[in-house]
Amino acid sequence: MSKWTTAQQEVIDTRNASLLVSAAAGSGKTAVLVQRIIDLVKGVGSEPVDIDRILVVTFTRAAAKEMKERVYKSLKEYCREHPHDARMQRQKTLVHSAHICTIDSFCQDVVRSHFHEIDVDPQARIADTGELTLLSEEVMQELLEEEYEKKDPDFLALIDAFSRKERDDQVMEIITQVERAAMASPWPEQYLDQLLVSYEVDTVSEMKELPWMKQLVAGVRALAKDLGSHSRRLYAQLVNEEIKGQPHPYLPALLDDQSYFDELSLATSYDSLYRIVSAHTKWTSFKRLSGASETDKELAKSIQEQRNAYKKIVAGDIEKVITGSLDDILDEMKRVAPFARITVSLTKKYIEAFYKKKQEKNVLSFSDLEHKALEVLVRKEDNRPTAQGLAYRNQFEEIMVDEYQDSNELQELLLSSITRDEKNYFMVGDVKQSIYRFRQACPDIFLEKCQRYKNKQGETFRRIDLDQNFRSRLEVIRPVNDIFRMIMKEDLGGVEYDEVAELKLGATWVPKPEPERSCQMETIVIPSADESLQEALDGKEKESLEAVVIASKIRELMGMMQVYDKDTGSMRPITYNDIVILHRSANAVSDSMIRILSARGIPARSISNRGYFSAVEVQTALAALKIIDNPRQDIPMAAVLHSPMVGLSEETLGRIAAAHKDLGFAEAVLAEREENRAVIDEKEREKLSRFYERLSYYRSHVADTPIFELLQQILTESGYMTYVSGLTGGVRKRGNLEMLLEKAIAYQHSSYQGIFHFLSYIDKLCTYDADTGEADDTAGEEAVRIMTIHKSKGLEFPVVFVAGCGKKFQFDNAAVVLDRKFGMAMQYIDAKRRVKTKTLYQQAMESEMKIAQLGEELRVYYVALTRARDKLILVGEASKTKMESYEKEFFYPSNALSFVERKNATSFFDYAIPALKATGYPVTIPTADQLVSEEVKAQVRELDKKSFLADIGSLPASQRVEKLLEYYHSKYPYEDAVRTKMKYSVSEIKQRVMQEQEQAMTENAQDLSREFMDKDAAIEADVEAVPLDTPEETFTATVPLFLGGEKAENQPALRGTAMHRFLEKLDFSMEDLANTYEAQLSYELSHGFLTEEQKGLLQVSKLRAFMKSDLARRMQMADQKGKLYREQAFVMGDDPEVFLSETEGNPELDIQDQVIVQGIMDAFFIEDDHIVLVDYKTDYVKTEQQLLKRYRKQMVLYKMALERSFGLPVTEIYLYSFALGRSVLV
Repeated sequence: MSKWTTAQQEVIDTRNASLLVSAAAGSGKTAVLVQRIIDLVKGVGSEPVDIDRILVVTFTRAAAKEMKERVYKSLKEYCREHPHDARMQRQKTLVHSAHICTIDSFCQDVVRSHFHEIDVDPQARIADTGELTLLSEEVMQELLEEEYEKKDPDFLALIDAFSRKERDDQVMEIITQVERAAMASPWPEQYLDQLLVSYEVDTVSEMKELPWMKQLVAGVRALAKDLGSHSRRLYAQLVNEEIKGQPHPYLPALLDDQSYFDELSLATSYDSLYRIVSAHTKWTSFKRLSGASETDKELAKSIQEQRNAYKKIVAGDIEKVITGSLDDILDEMKRVAPFARITVSLTKKYIEAFYKKKQEKNVLSFSDLEHKALEVLVRKEDNRPTAQGLAYRNQFEEIMVDEYQDSNELQELLLSSITRDEKNYFMVGDVKQSIYRFRQACPDIFLEKCQRYKNKQGETFRRIDLDQNFRSRLEVIRPVNDIFRMIMKEDLGGVEYDEVAELKLGATWVPKPEPERSCQMETIVIPSADESLQEALDGKEKESLEAVVIASKIRELMGMMQVYDKDTGSMRPITYNDIVILHRSANAVSDSMIRILSARGIPARSISNRGYFSAVEVQTALAALKIIDNPRQDIPMAAVLHSPMVGLSEETLGRIAAAHKDLGFAEAVLAEREENRAVIDEKEREKLSRFYERLSYYRSHVADTPIFELLQQILTESGYMTYVSGLTGGVRKRGNLEMLLEKAIAYQHSSYQGIFHFLSYIDKLCTYDADTGEADDTAGEEAVRIMTIHKSKGLEFPVVFVAGCGKKFQFDNAAVVLDRKFGMAMQYIDAKRRVKTKTLYQQAMESEMKIAQLGEELRVYYVALTRARDKLILVGEASKTKMESYEKEFFYPSNALSFVERKNATSFFDYAIPALKATGYPVTIPTADQLVSEEVKAQVRELDKKSFLADIGSLPASQRVEKLLEYYHSKYPYEDAVRTKMKYSVSEIKQRVMQEQEQAMTENAQDLSREFMDKDAAIEADVEAVPLDTPEETFTATVPLFLGGEKAENQPALRGTAMHRFLEKLDFSMEDLANTYEAQLSYELSHGFLTEEQKGLLQVSKLRAFMKSDLARRMQMADQKGKLYREQAFVMGDDPEVFLSETEGNPELDIQDQVIVQGIMDAFFIEDDHIVLVDYKTDYVKTEQQLLKRYRKQMVLYKMALERSFGLPVTEIYLYSFALGRSVLV
């Protein structure tokens, strides 16, 4: 049986035709493409083709590398099976020089082979982004200075109109924007001339024929038709309704609305639209209802709201646009024309000057490579191939293009010119995944060819659709289809998502999960205005409701979900590595997301092209270079002195600043060193002296030391490289510094020299969005990944959270609007009156650009949703207004959202929620109780041992016990008043009443040491020794040996967590509970409740003893009656003195506010109308008295919470101590 579907086999086998393959997400296109290459080389279905006579163009270098590796692997396997096939052995050797590459690499080969024909130095190198940005700025400044000297009135008018606060930044941005679009076209000068066509018209009749004007009319007509259909639906709802036996009084107004919309939808020109809109001075009012029933009034209210909604759309999208006559518009165009002409003129000059500057420096950009390659291959006058182009036609038997939907016009002309009249052109892509419009990608090329090939389907032109998805479960595919069938249409999105475009299930071999419901798609809508949600969270977490909800969901999934393992072909428990969180722009959310997930014990990692330049270690290294360049810079100086490079304390820096108030900080430091005012101690002064010695040395050698060597010296001699390597995430931090060294090497090969220009070079890389992302340290790391949707393209993940679904779309708001079909529209600005006016041309273009951007947003989210293999979860916030609107069916019928609704969407949820509602999918709205419960579990159960060690880990071993005792022993007299807050965990309150225990601990340091070293030490999973909001970044020290740091598996916190986890999931329904340990362990491991590492931490004999105890038997009996409760979170509020016993009897404290206490109870059960409370304790104790002293207050709080919640008395409280091997009655 063939492993290929019929469509896949057809793609592999088709020969002697131009083949367009529309390959849906997860359809196996890469595997098909590789097999087609192999068959071509082997000669299956045609004469054999040498692999170096096939050109395969991929979108990225990584894709090219993967493709080449796959082809080589296939050829290697074939040669192993056919060792005597000499030709195929040769093909295997040729793979390494095969033309499987990016478009940039192909163009570079063309230019290098023909440099003598196009005036390019063969030694010219490719400049990187930073160098090009510096060169670009130089050229722009020189260009504007020249223009200022010429005093051209049009230029000065442009400057007056578009400059901001006497800065020319916006004018530069306009020129750069136009240049970028021009350089994505085959012939930039022709493109620029075409931009002025709309400004060259002299008459109204000429203007009416302009493409943008025709599109404006067509757009208004389409909108009016859609609104008319909706008005008819409203009419249909009322036509059979009567009030007091009379026709509904709203009907006449709705008929008038329909008449207005019909007129607009039938208009054939702008002037007819203007006439209709001008004549429509007001809307017909609804007549008052008298004698209507409550039902009638509710229906009337709904009709009124829907009518008001479409009246608002008409006002904004039609009547606000159609405001002037054709003569008025022509005058408007003539006023803007000088701005347009000078903009195009400046852009042409900039392109020419920029290229000359690059020639002077002997560098090229990738854009230059493409245009120079085009110059080699194509004649400008008729777009036909040159002699060299014909030679490439003969060289390549087939041209194959991957990700064809992301091509632009320049790339398309380049590649199509070397095909044999497109008869050997293989194009594969998916227009639904075209998401690079911001890089000048043009999905219209793919769409136009799709339609052309469909109409010409035959032997020469073939279109084949790969629509089977082999990646995802039906639980993912079905909702994706149901959503996009309603929202992705040809008028917005560029493609009709119908039975042809929708995904078909191909992964029929995937086994069902347990429980089966765990793979169902979920949609979580967070009401951002819900005050109870806000009150449930503290501080910064209010700003990241989504992160809190996602963390809660991840914790839930980790306890119950299984995913399919492709390597083993079976189901297995989910791991953190299986989960990815996608966001439209992860840069804005990844830091807070990581922080909140980490606080809940969920390891997380941002996989992004951003964040490198903001990394602390990179900023510190750059600050060192800045003060070598100029030591009078305050902020860099403070950063370096306080960093581990020097190590001055904040107090020292403060003293220096205070002693020299009349000086800037950098000068104050220098003055302190020279004047020696004794405001800092000798140890700190010694550090400062050593720093200035090294600074003087570096400054004296900076002129003759390459930047790379200087930076390496700083990092090595200061010990900073070694320091960051030892921190949490040290591999990444060290990698970041090594990347900075690499950038220094790259800079040395640029046309610039010196430390000042290097800092400018780095600054431009940062400013112009050329951040490369932090170094990757994910190898072997178990972590949830956070990345942008663009970064995820081409990848797949078992579980996908699509976050930010409620975030507003960011629409372009540039002063200039560009489009390859409609030209360039600009604002009209009267500089003298300081009045800005959006021209009709600009409004028409912005409307089209908005539709194009919305289409791109749909495609971006299509990519996001189709990354999921086992489970898909949509998450986002919604305002109160949005929540209310999702409850109403204003515009969408049962099978699709109307064009009006889709055009006015402001977030993905505006698309998805109505679609999900219409197709019957549930939407979850989290409550404050749920979030508080998860918050409590996160804070109480996920103990981070490093927080307890933060202040002592860096001290010498001899001082650690002493400092630890000092930490425990010290107490501020008014600590209670200072520290009383609105919310406490039970563990925090417990800590406030452990003074007796701490006093006892100070009496014998050996007892203290034993507390921590024993395998059942006192740091257990529900005891926190530091404030809950201690920043994670402060935990950098390793675990001291006397605290059990030599072996992670012996750390008591890990053991306590494992023991609690086993007990939490203990199945009391098993018969003969006392003898079920092995069965229980097997059950928990197979369901992912326990990891193999946790299994090794369990104290088997002590767990067996508990399972045989009388207490366990009573719990089992309660479970059989449904009256056993475990892991129950609670929240209760009261006056501070109720909870905080230390305040009693202290008249100086005045704590009036009520506080909230939260916690988690291990277990309790109801027995004969009373409650029995149980808490497991895994810490080391010698006696019952020691245990009771430590936990009595905690149990009293639990008792109080239970009695308040259930209204039943708590008559028995048991602490089950695994150290003592028995239960202890409190």
